[in-house]
Amino acid sequence: MERVVQLSSVNLNKSTASVIKFLMDKGRPIFFRVPDNKNAWVIKRGQDEYHLKDLMKEILSNANKVTHCRDMTQQIKNKSNLINEVKQINRVCYGCLEAVDLPVLIAQKRLTINLLSVIMTFDTSGELILAPEINLKPNMNSIEDYSMLSPSALISVSCSEIVFTHKTVEHWAEDNSTLNQIVGFDVTFDSLAVYEADILKFIHNDLDSIPDDSPYYIPTELRGRSKLDQLAVIGFLLFEALNNKWINSNKLAIILQNKLGYKQTMAESAAFFINAEPGGIKGSHASVASNDKYPNCQFPFLVEALRISKFFKSDCDNKVSSEVVEFLGTCGFRHENCKYGELLVRYLKVK
Repeated sequence: MERVVQLSSVNLNKSTASVIKFLMDKGRPIFFRVPDNKNAWVIKRGQDEYHLKDLMKEILSNANKVTHCRDMTQQIKNKSNLINEVKQINRVCYGCLEAVDLPVLIAQKRLTINLLSVIMTFDTSGELILAPEINLKPNMNSIEDYSMLSPSALISVSCSEIVFTHKTVEHWAEDNSTLNQIVGFDVTFDSLAVYEADILKFIHNDLDSIPDDSPYYIPTELRGRSKLDQLAVIGFLLFEALNNKWINSNKLAIILQNKLGYKQTMAESAAFFINAEPGGIKGSHASVASNDKYPNCQFPFLVEALRISKFFKSDCDNKVSSEVVEFLGTCGFRHENCKYGELLVRYLKVK
């Protein structure tokens, strides 16, 4: 499950406009919070697949009538614009901005929304999904991870015509006169939300911001020596600063692959050590006390391994430290985690 965060609540190391442009170039979704005082309605017209069969039956029934033969093209054109159905969208959470709107938002820092193509809502498990009322494809429920979809992919499976009224408008009139009550609203930088995994590189954080009661705390004398510095910052950011209780290990490994360039097996071991609630065989050693806040986090074992590496001066020649491998093995970790754990604490030469 990918966590969604308000962009304005994150301490960015770049301007908000720069982050928006980055996400736009990467084809990643940018959401905005729909105001609580608005109702959202999806309009389904003649071209919607729900009504296509009825439309074709009517056209084919007239095909044998000479008087209608010349009018078929115009008939299709007219029919395709008719409103067949309007539904109110329940549990509205976020709208998704289209790429064409983002340059205006970046330049003006404000964008007026009158018409929308995509509305997102949370399902019962807390996953952000496409609102069921706008789904054009019933089998969209089979998608396991909506966060992998680009804005254009979301638009391609939606009804693509969403309008808004004030909250006081509770019913859509049969004669469609409610169209006269459609309203717009402004979206600003403060309204924006994104997937947290998309902006990790833009979140300002460093080792000095990690308190000494955190499982990701690295003592000053052990900093600047290994890959642990980067992992500590990411672990603290994901599990403490952003208050995640649990992240799927596979997704966490992918984050590390994308952000730090780790190979898959190394990323999986690194994910095990920084996860606040990791699966698999956990370690135990008299020299490593469990953290009060996150007792199952295994990162303190790597910090202790780093201390051992420094003590034996095995980080001077950038070779495998047998002392570190032996320590991690004594803790009870599986072979792969001992192997890559040693690599993670190995001396990182500053260029």
